[in-house]
Amino acid sequence: MTDSSHGAPDSKFDNKTPKTTTRRPSRRTLRIALTGSGVIVITGLLLFLFAGQYLQQLADGIVARALRDASTPTSTISLGAVDFNVWNNSLTLDSLSLRKHDASDSLAARYTLKIESIACEGVDWLDLLGGRGIALEAVKISRPALRYFATGAHFDNSELPESATLFRDANPASANKPTGVDEEPGPGPPPTIASDSAAAAGNSKRADSADLAKTVSTMIELPLAQSALAEFGFLRADSLTIEDGSIVVGHLRGDTLKRADSLSGIRLSAGGLRLDTAAGALHLASQILPTLRLEAENLIWRPRESDYCLRVAALRLAGAASALQCDSLRYAPEINDDSYFRKRRYRDDRFRLSLRQASIENLRMSSLLSGNGLHVGHILLDGARLDVLSDKRKAVDRTSSNPKMPQEILANLQLPLRIDSLLLKNAALSYGERHRRSGTPATMRFSDLQARLANLYSGAAASPDPQPAHLEAQAKLMGRGLITLNISMLPASPDFSMHYSGSLKKMDLRSLNSFLKVAEALRIEEGHTRRADFDIAVRNGRASGRVEAIYENLRITVLDEESLEEEGILGALTSFFANTFVVRSNNVPDEAGQMERGRVRYQRAADDAFFGYLWFALRGGLGEIVGF
Repeated sequence: MTDSSHGAPDSKFDNKTPKTTTRRPSRRTLRIALTGSGVIVITGLLLFLFAGQYLQQLADGIVARALRDASTPTSTISLGAVDFNVWNNSLTLDSLSLRKHDASDSLAARYTLKIESIACEGVDWLDLLGGRGIALEAVKISRPALRYFATGAHFDNSELPESATLFRDANPASANKPTGVDEEPGPGPPPTIASDSAAAAGNSKRADSADLAKTVSTMIELPLAQSALAEFGFLRADSLTIEDGSIVVGHLRGDTLKRADSLSGIRLSAGGLRLDTAAGALHLASQILPTLRLEAENLIWRPRESDYCLRVAALRLAGAASALQCDSLRYAPEINDDSYFRKRRYRDDRFRLSLRQASIENLRMSSLLSGNGLHVGHILLDGARLDVLSDKRKAVDRTSSNPKMPQEILANLQLPLRIDSLLLKNAALSYGERHRRSGTPATMRFSDLQARLANLYSGAAASPDPQPAHLEAQAKLMGRGLITLNISMLPASPDFSMHYSGSLKKMDLRSLNSFLKVAEALRIEEGHTRRADFDIAVRNGRASGRVEAIYENLRITVLDEESLEEEGILGALTSFFANTFVVRSNNVPDEAGQMERGRVRYQRAADDAFFGYLWFALRGGLGEIVGF
């Protein structure tokens, strides 16, 4: 018997693997597949390329229509190349130029805007093809240069040394075409403002305003942007970048540039912008603020009908942080003191202000844009230098209004303004007077000045229950004695009322000679203070209060009014008489604590400025103690 498990297999079953048959595609089938694939690829490429050409033509048509709609008989818009890159979905406009000048009116304002290039990335073609709007991921504007000029106005700035680049008018029919200036608005050394003080009084009423604020508004609401919005309904950009921009605002009389303000090195970035057809510049600005970052350089601003000029080396604005910072600020006349006072018929003060840095925090510009005024949280002024020079050689103009005091200015200010706090550090103040008796001004100096001001507001921002503003300050008088000052006043008060008090520590009184010699024709030969205190109230321009001064060994010399020297025997006798019978050489408390105290009784004079008034009122009380 044979074991079936190890024997030969049953004939009904076969252990061999079944054979499979593989059929290769025929050559004809391969040809058809390859041909079809090639057709699909070529068709896709052709469609892609033709779509790129179509989109290029579409972009050209959009720009052409915008240029056509924005052009007017008095303005010209020109454009270089419009390039659409289908590979990275970007659109580039080269050499955009906008010029406006009314040849029929010699007084019409003119402006020109030149942009080196506008690069748009991430174009939403569905919105564009559907006519709904223009949506972009990013917009980059390179080297925009705006020049805005009002013409025909009267100016009397005969010694302004600087200007900015003018443009050459593109209209050959213009009768007022400036000559001898560079056509390109790019950076470069500016030409000189021509000197000409001739009046054109009949034209002054028709002169256009050339404020930087209006210029920025003009730049935002250009005809090109308006025509594009009218056709598509909205313009949206996820991000906006401006590089190396510049603005020049000026006034022309004929071919002569009389005045120019400028701002260069503008760098701006913002995001999330959407501008609808009905929206204007303020709506756009309110959208820009939350993400805005702005940097600029070399701000130059000259107030109209003024010898003063404001210069700022650098500006930085951060919308998200609501912060503004200015570096190296200077506000001063552009002419020397002799020229400044020679141009004035009556008594006047000259101011020079410089700042190392100014920082503003919690700047609520949205409130300003909405028409609710300007609210500032905190201002820091570092390294301020204020130099005031009063010309006492000329008569007071009795026909003009008195110099405005701070609260009088704020009371009449129509703009709602509120400053929560202002901190002044590392500052200095110099007050000088010019007298006929000397070519050298009498000078009072305050160094190492630190101050804090709180709750400052204008009349338009005053509450029904107004609270006073407070100023606390300390400085070194003539670099020697530490002096403190506290002022309290209602900023919105219609009259000049306030309260101020302070003290002076130990000081060598001879330090005051640089002021007393010229202003009072006397010199302190010896004397020092232990302490001096004052407390003065002002009601409608009339000061009253008390002054206490503890001092020892005071001795003076009376000087001749003309030579400011002690004149021989007569001068010596005058000084002896003054020291013996007039001047109180010592004022110290006796055993009962009694000493001489001064009373303040001073009425504001017509030509008194703020700091001058504080000193004149205090000086009256001191004079009562000393004896003159």
